[in-house]
Amino acid sequence: MKKITTLALFLILVSSCYALVIQNPKPTITTIFNEPVLVQSIDAKLEYSNNDLINLILIHTSPDNTTFKHEPINFLPEGYYIFSIQASDIHGNPGNLKTQQFTIQVPPLSIELIEPRFGWSPTEIFNITIESSLPSDCRYSLVPKNYEDMTSFFTTEDNITHTLSNFDGTITNLLYIACKTSYNNETTVQDFNFHIDTSPPEITSIHAEDIAEFPILTTLQVTTNERTVCTYSKTQTSFEDSTPFTGENQTREENYQLSHSQTLTDQQLIDFQTNSFYVICKNRARLDSTTSQIDIDVQSESEAEVTINHPQSNSYLPSASIRFNISTNKVAKCHFSNNTNEISGSGGAFGTFTKEHVSSPLLLPPNTHTYYFQCLVNTPEGLLNPVSTTFTIDTSPPNLLYVNDSNNLRGMENLSQFTYYKTKLFVKWHAEDNESGIKEYNYSIFKDNSREYN
Repeated sequence: MKKITTLALFLILVSSCYALVIQNPKPTITTIFNEPVLVQSIDAKLEYSNNDLINLILIHTSPDNTTFKHEPINFLPEGYYIFSIQASDIHGNPGNLKTQQFTIQVPPLSIELIEPRFGWSPTEIFNITIESSLPSDCRYSLVPKNYEDMTSFFTTEDNITHTLSNFDGTITNLLYIACKTSYNNETTVQDFNFHIDTSPPEITSIHAEDIAEFPILTTLQVTTNERTVCTYSKTQTSFEDSTPFTGENQTREENYQLSHSQTLTDQQLIDFQTNSFYVICKNRARLDSTTSQIDIDVQSESEAEVTINHPQSNSYLPSASIRFNISTNKVAKCHFSNNTNEISGSGGAFGTFTKEHVSSPLLLPPNTHTYYFQCLVNTPEGLLNPVSTTFTIDTSPPNLLYVNDSNNLRGMENLSQFTYYKTKLFVKWHAEDNESGIKEYNYSIFKDNSREYN
């Protein structure tokens, strides 16, 4: 006879075995032998801390006579227990006695909503599934009531999982549920909010920087129009077959967010090629967005580049306060100056090594200005050639020299404010702007009651 290799305690609603503290007052105790045993030889006992023996019943025997499940006939009071078991193999050889100690600690009765998950449904008619922490009967009401006054019932087969079918979520978004446990006649009442969301979520933006140097590293950034969790893949596949963004578990409501980020490294990115990624996001009603694709170019030996974002050449700015904004495809430290000989020496500095460079506000007088930018990157390129932008600051509005809407019709010289035309007026005007010029003229015609006519 070989020894018993495993003695496991499995509880309803508890997945882990060998639990020292058990919350179910009527646990199922599972014993697994490493070879078939004689059923009639099994000697299973459950002893309470006061040495009382608890009556057990055998509720399951596997076809190969290796796995057996026992259960107490009645609920167990809270306290300390020792389960012991011994059996003989098919040849009658007895095995060693095995024991498992555990403590029963029963928490207060509680109700957990299982479906629809988080209370969000993609349809107006849906099933509601709840679980009670103890064997119970459960009821519900559309208005606040105690258990005894509720007359609508959940259905159940095991007194743990309870179902309400075809609930109409358009009637109310709040449901009151009460359960009463047969363990100690305790009752509890909880209210649950339900939401109907029939629209799939939308990915409103997706971004990741291309990579032009080592390390091969970028961040995939996604935003959605409602709270979601997102997955990504290098092939077009389903949400379930994709990789979740870090920290985004679809079973935890607090993980559903509007903004999502995922670090990508050389484990996902291949150098010297464009890497395509496909992103899908799921909302709390379990509806999936359409798949969004993003292409990330990875070229670790690219030449360094500087891009001037603001102000661009030949642009006009209405404010004397300006922030220079440039970007580099490699991590760099950059400087700026209006003198090509003093860029990196006495010129202004953007700050630390980065790819996005924004200066502090700089006050410049109204005029046309040229500024130069020079950046330092890692070897072998080192100090890059300067790039420049020329722009004009114009803080004054155009000067309107005159507007003449006088009527100059022959025979009506003394009636310049009148005209016999019903469909046209003769008006002329002129303005000037010495800094940036006139871009366009806008005019409106008003009647005496100030109603506007264009």
